Parts: sequence; C-alpha cells; structure tokens
Amino acid sequence: MLPLKPLWLPLPLLLALAFFFIWLTAVRLTYQYGLALSQPSDWPGTRTALMRAAVDYGIFDKDKMTTGPWYVPATDRQRLFIAIGENYLAEALSTPETAGVFAALKNAETSFRAALRLQPLDVEAQTGLVRAMAALQRGFAWFAPGQDNPYQALPEFEKLLRLRPNGIEAHMLFIRYLNGTGQDDKRLLELVGRLAAIDPQSAYALKHDLGARRDWRDRMEPALAEGLRTAIVQNNNRAAAYRGLSHLAEGHGDMTAAVNNLLQALTLDLANSGEKPTLASDYCRLAGLYLRQNDTAVRQEPEQAASEAAIKALRLSANRDQTLRNLWSVYQETHRFRSFLNLLARVEESIRLSDSRLIFQAACLSELGNTAAAQSSLLLVKDPNHEAEAQRLLAELARRDKNWDAMELAAQRATVIEPKNSDNFYLFAQALRPQKKYPQAVEAMNRAIALATKEDPWFYDFRAWNLWDNNELEAARADWLKATQLLPDNAYFYQCL
Repeated sequence: MLPLKPLWLPLPLLLALAFFFIWLTAVRLTYQYGLALSQPSDWPGTRTALMRAAVDYGIFDKDKMTTGPWYVPATDRQRLFIAIGENYLAEALSTPETAGVFAALKNAETSFRAALRLQPLDVEAQTGLVRAMAALQRGFAWFAPGQDNPYQALPEFEKLLRLRPNGIEAHMLFIRYLNGTGQDDKRLLELVGRLAAIDPQSAYALKHDLGARRDWRDRMEPALAEGLRTAIVQNNNRAAAYRGLSHLAEGHGDMTAAVNNLLQALTLDLANSGEKPTLASDYCRLAGLYLRQNDTAVRQEPEQAASEAAIKALRLSANRDQTLRNLWSVYQETHRFRSFLNLLARVEESIRLSDSRLIFQAACLSELGNTAAAQSSLLLVKDPNHEAEAQRLLAELARRDKNWDAMELAAQRATVIEPKNSDNFYLFAQALRPQKKYPQAVEAMNRAIALATKEDPWFYDFRAWNLWDNNELEAARADWLKATQLLPDNAYFYQCL
C-alpha cells in the first residue's frame, strides 16, 4: 500500500475558505439576531437560543457564560448585546406583572449599556437604552412608591441627539418623554420646532401627541408652525409642510388659510409628479374646506369651487366608492344636500360610478325628507356589492315610518345577501321586536352574537329584552350579567339585573 501524502492546498484557496467561514459565521449570527425579535411569546426561550448560538459561534466561553464574552471581535459581541436588550424590551411589553416588567427593563438597560461599552457611538444601542431608561423612570413610582427615583433618562436622550442630530426617531422619542414627564418645556418647544423643520410629515404625529396640552394653542402650535415654515424656506418637503400648516389653520377655524396652504401643497405635488390617485384625498378635503369657509374674496363661489375639487377627487381616485362616501360625509356635515345632488348629476356626465351613487343619492334625498324618491333610488341598486347596503337603508327608511313589515322584509333580504354580517341580523331583530315576534328576534340575535367579530354588550342587552318579554327570565338575566362583564362601568346593565 502506498503511503498517503499530506494534502497541501494553495494559499489563495486557504484564504478563500477562511473568508467563506468568516462570512458564514456572520450570516448565522445575523440570523440569530433576527431570532431575538421573531418569537412573540417565548422571550426566555429566545434568549436561550441566542446564548446557545453565541457559544456555538465562539462569542461566549462555554465555561464562563455568566461572566460575559471574552475572545471575539467587539462588533459581534455588541450586536448580541443589542439583540438581547431588544428581547428584554419586547418581554417587558408583553408581561402583565409589575415586578416582571421592571425586571425585564433593568435587564434591557444592562444589555444596552454592555453594547455601548463596546461601541459608545452606536445609535441602535443608545436608542434601546433611552427606551429602557424612560420606561424605568416613569415606572419606578409604581414599583417603589415613595422612594427617590434613581432613573433619569434625560442625559441619555441628549446623548442620543448628539449621535443623531437630525434623527426623526430620536427627536420623537425625546419629545414624548418630555411631554410624558413634564420636564423642561423650553427644551420640548425647541425639539418640536426642530423636528417639524427636519420632517414636516411629523406634524400630524406631533399634533396628535401634544394637542391635548393646555399650552398647545399658545406655545406648542406656534412652535410647530414655525418649524414647518422653516422647512418651506429650506426647501425641505415643502408640500408636506404646507399640508401641515393647512391642518393647523383648519384646527382654529381659519378656513381661508387652510385652503390657501392646501392649494400650495397641491401645486407643488402637481409640478413634481403630476396628477396621481394619492391626491384624491387632498381634493376631497379641499372640497370640505371650501364648503366651510365664508370668505367672499375667493375667485369662485365656495360651492362651485367645492364641486370642482370633488370632481377632481373622483376623477383621480383609485377607489371611487370610498371617495364618494367621503364626499357625502363632507356635504352631509355642512348640510349642503341639494349641492350634493347637483354634484352627482355633474359627475354622471363624465365619470362612471357604481351603484353606490344611488345609495348616497338616497341618503341625501332622505335628509331632504323625500322618502319616496329615496326608496325609488334604492330599488334601482342591482350590484351585488352594494345590494345589502341598499336593503339596510330601505329598512331604516321603513323604521322612520314605523312600517315594521317593510323593515322586516328589507332587513331579512340583507341577511340573505350578506349572511355573515352580524349587523344585518341585529337590524332584522330590531324589525321583529316591535311586532312582538320575540322568539324570532331571539333567534336573529343568536346569529348576530355568533357572527360578531367582537363581543358586543349591546347585542346581549337587546337579546335579553326579547328573552324577558318571552318570559325566559333566567336567560335574560344571564345576558345582562354578560353585558356587565363586557362593560363593567355601565350602571344601566346592573339596573336591568
């Protein structure tokens, strides 16, 4: 037998193999990092998998896992600490017990600080740390009432902003922290203006978060508006900035400014990308603003301008049924019923609409008191996608006239067309009750309750009254008891018991 010769590989091939295994290790570690957030319930189990992966990849010394990583590149260890910190944060969000939440938050803080010791300028680790610290600071009073709070997140937020001076998430987290803790209103004003200038689209979130403050109108809103004007001057998403100013103006009743700013936004968008379906909602809102303004200085009468905007909204819309529904809400809110009928007549000359137009036409005629014309319009609806809604509206018109037979017939047709819609069976039961058809009403409510996507206390209440009038007293009490469990703060259900 010939002796085996040692196998020598060329140096380039050895280097290639080495780089391959280094790359493979990085890929596997990246996969495990993703695993940290891919198990939405078993957080300890996920951490165990992370630790086991760390041992396999040489990140932790198998015999010294409790003392931390030893002999691997710092970047790998840092990513693992961030993954574990995020895991603890996710666990804190899903844990109902106060002690468990607090323990998870402290572990998250420890993990993120470990990552920052390895790389002090890492934005992801600093972001995780401020989230953990802010939660610890606000939650400490619940966990240890009466004790001095050792957690202060403010310095960590300032560090995060130094790392990301134009960071949108960093600003928003800091703003919500200051708003929630009531600290340093002057700094809060600065951050609101800066964020609006950096990202004008954040104006909606800022108004949502800060609009309930007592100083919103006097301090916060002017700071937000100034930031939006800065964005316009700096040519930073000017269309979004004008939209934000339009919403602010609408909020305090200046419809002329709201219209003018929205027109500026539309002009910029049209110049940049032309007419697109995404502009339909803007034109729909513009129609509402025209209808609500009383400025005689506009070039056209408000209703004519509103009609032009509404037609543009329908022409551009990718979902004309929804846009028409939104427009009907606008005209209904402003009580412009005849104007809406005129709009429908104009639209039908140039734009193809579905049978939904007949439904909104009927609703408008009903508001004008013309029930017969409304019913005639609804009877023309033949599209299966809209027929059930037409029958529901026919039932409501019959209810108004106390024509219980007609209401029962229309509601029953709706249950046949849409047999999985719980509201249809509820409407059917409401038509049966005035006729003292209590057993049939109970059966209809059985279907409504079974089909409902979420338990509704008022469904149980309505069934209870029909059970009670049908002399099924214990079953009625059981339904009212169920209603108290679903809505325990409502005294009405307890009175029924």
